[in-house]
Amino acid sequence: MQFTILHLLCIIPAWRLVDARDLVCPRPIAFDNSTRIESADPVKSFGEISGLAISPKIQAPSGERIVYGINDGGGGNRLGVFDSETGKRLLTYRIPESIITNIDWETLTIGSCGSTGVNSTCIYVGDTGDNPARISGGRSSRRSTRTSYRILKIKEPNYKNYPDNVEIKMSRFSVLTYNYLDSTSPTKYCDCEAMFLDHTGCGNDDDSVGDLYIVPKWGRSTSNIN
Repeated sequence: MQFTILHLLCIIPAWRLVDARDLVCPRPIAFDNSTRIESADPVKSFGEISGLAISPKIQAPSGERIVYGINDGGGGNRLGVFDSETGKRLLTYRIPESIITNIDWETLTIGSCGSTGVNSTCIYVGDTGDNPARISGGRSSRRSTRTSYRILKIKEPNYKNYPDNVEIKMSRFSVLTYNYLDSTSPTKYCDCEAMFLDHTGCGNDDDSVGDLYIVPKWGRSTSNIN
């Protein structure tokens, strides 16, 4: 499995355009190679990776930063740690099923822990996929009240302190549940396969960082992204 990572996105909300001149956007860096992820795992392989996120702080043996990966729905409660230079799997974290189950993990991001520690780093796993909602135009869902749409928040551990395929301590987890029942939502159910984190506080009046934005797909067409 190959992946190429290039940071190009600069989000400028309409209500902050007056301050756009002060916002420094990421600039793309030239690259001429890609990395093949080592999907093999002695317990369960990473056969369908649905999300990748690079740690802002922790280095791999190559000297580059580590990259996290998750399996798509049905792929187990597992968070892979890889060397972003070589693609080698360094270890796998197991997520306790008492915390969350992998109904349909579709997206992954990393950044500030926000209100629980603005200078700390958290990993966010989106259990947000819902193919029946996408196919039915939002009229039906595979979700129930018990398995609502969820985002798992993990305070980033240091892989050097863990053996392979061990559970992360419960104290590092919290779970955010949400739904689409607000009057502004076009449908009651929705498929979401992307999210990002506000690293700058650009979208807040108080300039606080750590807000999460989900990118749902309404309707049957992949062009209906909001």
